[in-house]
Amino acid sequence: MTPEEFEKIKAAEKDHLRKVRKLKTVVKQLERQKKISGALNELTSSMREKFDVHDEMMDRVAIDSALNEARLEIALETSEEADRNAQLAQDEADLARVRARQVIDQISEDDGSVDAAPSSGEPESDRTESSNVRQRPDRLEKRDDLPEKTIGRMKP
Repeated sequence: MTPEEFEKIKAAEKDHLRKVRKLKTVVKQLERQKKISGALNELTSSMREKFDVHDEMMDRVAIDSALNEARLEIALETSEEADRNAQLAQDEADLARVRARQVIDQISEDDGSVDAAPSSGEPESDRTESSNVRQRPDRLEKRDDLPEKTIGRMKP
C-alpha cells in the first residue's frame, strides 16, 4: 500500500467516523426529545385527569350548595312563618286585653259598679280583670235583695 492510498483510506475513515459521531449525537438528541415528549404527554394526561376530577368535585359542591341553600331558605321561611304566627297570637292577645279593658270601662261608666282607675306602679297590660274590679260597698247594700247570677238555677 502506498502512502497515498493510506492517506486516502485514512481520510475516508475519518469522514466515516465523523458521520457516525454525528449520527450518534442525533440519536441521543432524538432519544432525549422522545423522553421529554413522553414525560410531557404523561404530565398532560395526568393533569387532564386531575382537571376532570376537579370538575366533578366542583359539580358536586355546586349541587350540595344548591341543596343546602334550598334547605336554608325553607328553614328561614318556616322560621319566619312561626315568627309571624307568634306575632299574630301576641297581637290577638293584646287586642283581647284592649277589648276587655274597653268593656270594663264601658261597664264602669254605665252602672258604676266597677272601679276602672289604674293602680299605681302597675302597667295596664299586667293587670288582670280580677285586680281591676272592685265593688263599691254602697252598691252592695242596694243589691242584697237580688240573687246571684247563676246558670239555670237560683241559689237560696
